Amino acid sequence: MSRSVRRVGWGPGDGARPAGGQTRAGVQPPAGAPARQPVHPEAGLKGAAGRLDRLHARLPAWSTTPPGGRPPLAETPATRLREHLEDFLGRMDRWVADLALEEAVPAEVRSLEALVRDALGHAADLVTVPFRRPGGAELLVMYVDGLVGDTLLNQFILRPLLERLPATAPQVARWLDRGLLPGGRVRPVTRLTEAVDGLLDGCALIAVDAAGGLPAAGSGSAPAAGAPEQGASGAGPAATPDGQRAGGVTTAWLVDVQEFEHRGVDAPATEGTIGGPREAFVEVLRVNTATLRRRLRTPYLRIEELETGRLSRTRAAVVHVAGRADPGTVALVRRRLEAAPWDMLFSEEQVEALLQDRPLSLFPQTRLTERPDVVAAGLMEGRVAVLIDGTPFAVVVPLQFWDLLQSPDDYYLRWPFASILRMVRLIAVLLMTVGLPLYVAVTTYNQELIPREFLFSLAASREALPFPTALEAVGLSFVFDILREATTRLPRQVGGALTIVGGLVIGDTAVRAGIVTAPTLILIGVSAMAAFALPTFAAAIPFRVLHYVFLGVATVLGMYGLVTAFLIVLAHMVSLRSVGVPYLTPYAPYRPQGWEDALVRAPWAMMRGKPPLIGREGAGAGAGQ
Repeated sequence: MSRSVRRVGWGPGDGARPAGGQTRAGVQPPAGAPARQPVHPEAGLKGAAGRLDRLHARLPAWSTTPPGGRPPLAETPATRLREHLEDFLGRMDRWVADLALEEAVPAEVRSLEALVRDALGHAADLVTVPFRRPGGAELLVMYVDGLVGDTLLNQFILRPLLERLPATAPQVARWLDRGLLPGGRVRPVTRLTEAVDGLLDGCALIAVDAAGGLPAAGSGSAPAAGAPEQGASGAGPAATPDGQRAGGVTTAWLVDVQEFEHRGVDAPATEGTIGGPREAFVEVLRVNTATLRRRLRTPYLRIEELETGRLSRTRAAVVHVAGRADPGTVALVRRRLEAAPWDMLFSEEQVEALLQDRPLSLFPQTRLTERPDVVAAGLMEGRVAVLIDGTPFAVVVPLQFWDLLQSPDDYYLRWPFASILRMVRLIAVLLMTVGLPLYVAVTTYNQELIPREFLFSLAASREALPFPTALEAVGLSFVFDILREATTRLPRQVGGALTIVGGLVIGDTAVRAGIVTAPTLILIGVSAMAAFALPTFAAAIPFRVLHYVFLGVATVLGMYGLVTAFLIVLAHMVSLRSVGVPYLTPYAPYRPQGWEDALVRAPWAMMRGKPPLIGREGAGAGAGQ
């Protein structure tokens, strides 16, 4: 295979050989051999692309259904080798395409149009509108249909170009460089990658043919007759073999006319409250950042945009308040987003996976919310938020365990009621996690802990049951989880009715049939309702998993195993950190500050001087990961 690749690389049409007649190894060719002429770097890129195409063609087209009853080729080493080669060649194709996009914008509009179309794969939604005055400048307007506003495009680009288009190319360049085009923001571009990225962001690309000579970017005046063109440094830029101009001469501009259909701001769907605002994030990044700007009108609000995902290049925003957020945490979040190992990043779950210190832990280490007021409050506490274009959720770090028990309603109620509700949610977590396992352990192994009257009643109710308590509890838990999953995907009009009627019918029928006992059914119903006491659906997921873990431990090891498992989980929570912040702070490790808004909510007068989460233990260590 190495000989085949080398033969393709040395074949005819190879434009990547060095000039001067030397081979790649630096050895002079035989006497009488024709010397190769110097070639432009783009020719080398085209030659590399041609060699890749020829190597693609030389790969044997193996059949997927070979005759003779042999094993399928999908299981043979030859097919696996072909798959690896195709993957390698695909990566090489992308590498060559990326190198081509690093070239300067060509001086001819037709060459620019061809290069942009090749970069976008001759996309059907790429629209080009040519302009040319008799004896004047030739212009080209390019945009992606659906990403720009038709009204903005017609009113601020096409109509001004038709009505006030200057006659010569230097005048057009001065006209655009000075921002005389009304409407959106105008910025010059000098490289193909900037032009393609701008088109994909919803900008319109205006290109002018430089046949008549153009001034340098931002020069503001046309060159004198007969004088060489001056670049940004004052030196005359030399023309390259393909007609491009060196020195950064501007021949193309991007005009921001982005406008596309998106969902309007609506009430939160997953974090409903009795009081407070009725607005949620949407799928457009700029709308979400503007919502935060409107809530936090401070110059210290920092919004840093970056691209993540090797191929998708998804836009993300790292948001924090300067002076409150820990700089090490901000740097850690930025570094992990830029180092995303996936070709496409499209969901908030991927962002959570990037920001987790312990990805195998059951407990969430990031907070997911769609409410701008929750994000704004977290930013003022020194947290860092990540917004992703295309998703209506924000990821907030660091997360403490007590945040799972807090609802936005807590800050719109008086402090005694908010504190009581947080205690109720903590009790609901304990009931959901260890309530039924504790019942199984006591009735199976430790009957001496049950009061005598209740023990006799329980023994009488279980006399005719065919299943042990553990199997009864596991089976009913599965049935209720199936019912809960079914109701989440049903229309709202029938989902609530199915939950109530289904639970009543199944439970009553099971008790009447003698399959389960009434105490077991009551405990399972209480556990199921306790899961809905938490503010969000995602907050209850780890405790639902622990419910089954504790149920299995109680079935096998009884009360001692259940207590041991509970202590192991508690020790894990104490050791857990979210981007360097202890999970159970301010109680473990204990801090005298911060308790006023953790397990309880103190009055507003006591939270006036609530310190932000800066200077916290382990933040510097986490930033270095």
